[in-house]
Amino acid sequence: YPVQVIGRDEALRLEPDLLLPDSIDSAVFFPTEGHCDPALLMAHLLGVLRAHDGEVRFPVTVTALSSTSRGARVILADGQVLDADHVVSCVGRWTETLMSTVGAHVPMQPHTGPGSAPMGFLATTSPLPVRLQRLVTAADLNVRPHGGGRLLLQAPDLDAAADVSDPPRADG
Repeated sequence: YPVQVIGRDEALRLEPDLLLPDSIDSAVFFPTEGHCDPALLMAHLLGVLRAHDGEVRFPVTVTALSSTSRGARVILADGQVLDADHVVSCVGRWTETLMSTVGAHVPMQPHTGPGSAPMGFLATTSPLPVRLQRLVTAADLNVRPHGGGRLLLQAPDLDAAADVSDPPRADG
C-alpha cells in the first residue's frame, strides 16, 4: 500500500507530541494505514448484536462449523449443537483449523512455540496527556493509540521470549 518518505518537520506536524531524536531527519508515512480500538469495536459490535437479539456464549470451545440452509451450525466441545443466522469467529491463532471444518482456507502465521511470529508482548500505559493519532513503528518500539489516553506498546526485541505456556507475571 502507499508509502511516502517525509521530512522531520512533516512527521512532527502529523504527530505533534512525537519525540524524535535529533539524529532523525526523515520518517516513513503510510497514509492509508489504520487501526481500530478493539475495546470500542467490541462495544459497538456487542451493541449491534443485542439490538438484533443476538447471543454471546462465553466461555465455550467450538470444535466445528457447518453450513445449513438457513445459516450456520456450531458444534461445541460438550456436544451441544447451535444453529445460527451468522457466526463471528474470534479464535485467534486457531482460526485456520476451525475454518477448515467448513472447507475455508484462512492462512495464518503458524504458532511453532515460544518466540514464533504470532506470539509477542504488548503493554498498555496508564492514561497519558498525548495526542497520538497514528501507528508509530520504529526499529525498537511500536506505539499506537489505545483509547482513554492510553498507548499500546510493543518492543519487537522482547517478543522472542514470549511463551503462551509461561506468561510473565503482571509485575514482571
